[in-house]
Amino acid sequence: MSSRITAQVAPAFLERFWSFNDAVIRRIALDLTRAAAGRRAVIDLMARDRRHNDDWVMCSLEIRGLDEFVIKEGPRDSHQVLSDGLKMVWQGDLAFLDLGTSSETPDVEEIRTAGFYLSGHDVSWTVRQPDEADLL
Repeated sequence: MSSRITAQVAPAFLERFWSFNDAVIRRIALDLTRAAAGRRAVIDLMARDRRHNDDWVMCSLEIRGLDEFVIKEGPRDSHQVLSDGLKMVWQGDLAFLDLGTSSETPDVEEIRTAGFYLSGHDVSWTVRQPDEADLL
């Protein structure tokens, strides 16, 4: 069962997973449908979970109503490990998931220029124990 992330619950969500500092991106999947409402992204992250004795878990974030995204990876810009964690910012009804800035409290324009973010109208998450395939 997934849980919705809102601006009100985001701080507790991020705290549970240590703000995803040093989390590892295992998968990013995009569904780019013709209708904007059907567009979505799923990000699977290996992260430490305070509720499981700081053990590593697989946390999946789903962004529905995907509005904007920039995913950048290269020899000089690697984001496979979130050294600066995950930040979440809301602008109106859009949630921005920042995976690329080093700023502790970025605004939307900083996020857009950082080069690795997704935004959408609805964000939810699930967590599970990693399986063998997750560890390869």
